[in-house]
Amino acid sequence: MFHRKKTVADAAKWPVDEYRPAVKRSICTGEAVFGFIRRSDNSFTDICLVKDEDIPKLLAQYGHERSDLVEIY
Repeated sequence: MFHRKKTVADAAKWPVDEYRPAVKRSICTGEAVFGFIRRSDNSFTDICLVKDEDIPKLLAQYGHERSDLVEIY
């Protein structure tokens, strides 16, 4: 009622040369959030909660490779 549902962002909004994909993980719970880090100022923007098996699908959807992925703890 009070909160609107987040929608998955458009792939064109996250160009490969400006953003790199990242997974931010909680040390305590192991919860993982997929998002992007802006290369210019290292700010993190979250997209969605993920499981490990969802990450390759999201990388392909946004046009990034597994080698570009950064893990943050």
